[in-house]
Amino acid sequence: MTETISIEPMAGFISEIGSFLSSLEKKRSAWREGAPFLTKAELATKIMPDVQPIGTIIIHLAKVEYFWIQQIVEEKEFTDEIGKLLHHDLSFKDFAAYDLDVQYCL
Repeated sequence: MTETISIEPMAGFISEIGSFLSSLEKKRSAWREGAPFLTKAELATKIMPDVQPIGTIIIHLAKVEYFWIQQIVEEKEFTDEIGKLLHHDLSFKDFAAYDLDVQYCL
């Protein structure tokens, strides 16, 4: 079954960029609404054999959002301290072994 999602381009941008930004915001909102209800077992689930577990993907999304706010919006310099905060997602190949809950991921 295919779901069709309608979006309007974000105001203040050319149509293509505005549509891209609206699409990103729609997906971001969906993650933020749905993720808090995931169990530890669901967080450890892989949607395909060769991809990271769902919990790792959520951590990655949080990392990207954090990086974007710090680096782009606030124009802060990338430091070793920030790098240490953002390394997580590459090490969670066996997510269940870490026994992390959704609050940690978010």
